[in-house]
Amino acid sequence: MSIEVLMPKLGLTMTEGTIEEWKFREGDAVKKGDVLFTVATNKLTNDVECEADGTLLKIVLPAGETADCKSVVAYIGEAGEQAPAGSEAPVRVIPAAQDTPPSAPSAPAPAAEQSQRLRVSPYARKTARELGVDLTKVTGTGPNGRIVWRDVDAAAQAKAAAQAGTAVAGFYTIADIRELLAALDSLNGALTLNAFVEKAAAKLETSMALRFAGEGIEGMLPGMEAGEAAVLAVGAPMDGKVRLHLAYAPAVLDDEEAAKLLRTMRTLLEHPLMLLV
Repeated sequence: MSIEVLMPKLGLTMTEGTIEEWKFREGDAVKKGDVLFTVATNKLTNDVECEADGTLLKIVLPAGETADCKSVVAYIGEAGEQAPAGSEAPVRVIPAAQDTPPSAPSAPAPAAEQSQRLRVSPYARKTARELGVDLTKVTGTGPNGRIVWRDVDAAAQAKAAAQAGTAVAGFYTIADIRELLAALDSLNGALTLNAFVEKAAAKLETSMALRFAGEGIEGMLPGMEAGEAAVLAVGAPMDGKVRLHLAYAPAVLDDEEAAKLLRTMRTLLEHPLMLLV
């Protein structure tokens, strides 16, 4: 029976942590006492040790993501065992860009003063500097309104969409494609990853047009053209995994339908033989 690996609570004031690095990959054998991953908190980075012998079945929270304390970040079990249903990497929505900016408060505090009062995770603050995001304009979704990485990334995506003059929303997820890559290698280049993804996208049951944009930029939504309903892109493979990006027009496709599309695509890539059924 699989064992849940939880985000640890390393202090009385700790409410969440950010995975900085996984020391093992899915499918690797681990032993009790091994350093499984490192987690960043407000003050420092800590090593988190494995609490049991077994196999790392599933990484639920990828490196760079933030989660509340005591939430599940991975599963450990016996070799060949399947992780519990519903343990896939989380699919995160990027909110649609607003056509008009929200009205400002009547008497806003100076930006420097607001910045000092903000509750921001270390990784979110670092990402904001890299992406040029003004933290005083970001709404936090973490515990007690804290700004976490997903909030900064969403703000950057919305800013880019607004600058492009397009109302756009999107999801991304991570797919384990080791089985698919092995199959493609056996074909000696007769079928590429992008070609397979395009074939898989054509199999999706949807009433609206879905365009496959090929390889996307890691962490960025694919560009949409006027009149398009949805655009799919796939990132470069890394350690047997890829990030799938889906941009869509909220006026045409709602969040639930978009998330379902992306989950179905992930399933097809993780189990390529399903396309032969």
